[in-house]
Amino acid sequence: MSRRFRTWLCVGAIAGLVLASCGDDGGGDGGGATSPTTTVAETPKVGGTLSFGTYSETAGLDPIVSSGNGVTGYNEMAAVYDTLVRYNPQTGAYENNFATSVTSNADLTVWTVKLKDGVKFSDGTPYDAAAVKFGMDRHRSGTPSMTAAGETCAQLYACPRNTTSSAAYMALVSKIKVVDPLTVEFTLSQPWSSFQYALSAEAAMIPSPTALKAACTDPAAPVTNCSFNLKPVGAGPFVVDKFEPKNTIAMSRNATYANGPAYLDKLVFVNSINDGGGSRTLDALKTGTIQAAFLRDPLPVKQAKDAGFTGFSTFEQAGGTLLVNVGVKVTCKAGEPAPTC
Repeated sequence: MSRRFRTWLCVGAIAGLVLASCGDDGGGDGGGATSPTTTVAETPKVGGTLSFGTYSETAGLDPIVSSGNGVTGYNEMAAVYDTLVRYNPQTGAYENNFATSVTSNADLTVWTVKLKDGVKFSDGTPYDAAAVKFGMDRHRSGTPSMTAAGETCAQLYACPRNTTSSAAYMALVSKIKVVDPLTVEFTLSQPWSSFQYALSAEAAMIPSPTALKAACTDPAAPVTNCSFNLKPVGAGPFVVDKFEPKNTIAMSRNATYANGPAYLDKLVFVNSINDGGGSRTLDALKTGTIQAAFLRDPLPVKQAKDAGFTGFSTFEQAGGTLLVNVGVKVTCKAGEPAPTC
């Protein structure tokens, strides 16, 4: 997966791709969108800069500030942090990344994660079990299990609480235990056969605890006020050079990335187009102002395909449509009316 990640960036720099993340789990209007191509360059080239036209600007690069969806922050944060495991849409299976193994007990309530030895954050801090616990516990800030354990948001550097989508699935985690420097144990409140999802999403984008604590000098202050949000430190393939809100996020290759240096010298996320993956984004793609983009508007998606741009199309979830009837009260009796109840 790490080679394919670096390759599609290289292909984008050479050929120009219309693409977007497969990691989106947020609401949408059901319109067409485009995602990363699986085309592999025969001769990958080292060097160059790829500019990516975003769908919308992320609220920040702290994993408990950004929503983490593919359209709002997942691509940017994955470049900085990477994840413990990755989902391979071609095989339909999760593949180890910074984890070397993920196993569960018989009833799927206890999961043990073994970590790759020798991984370091770009500031030199060891990427170990304590760092993983610290990073993932932040996503449990405000959940009942953390409140019951007496853990405050200040202790987690996650005030006032986690309000991103990860709060829902991390609420199923009742305990995270450091077994040894390279082993983390997760105890769940109920069986979850797909717990590896949590290890592939924004909760598994682990920040350097050293850098985060140094940046957030007042752990009780809102995390949105912390400078780490704009200048994070992770263990992913790129490091952040500059985050200019409403403009760009500029990154450069992380020479110490555990899976080997990325092909690209630099990666730039362009937020200034700001048309929600529409015609202006496509125009920028055509003129070469950007070399890759997330297109969401159905007409530009069709026009991009007609123009010969390569990429992968998918349909976003129709979460917005499902909100139409919010507030309607339904009385259920013996499971009826189905399927509502």
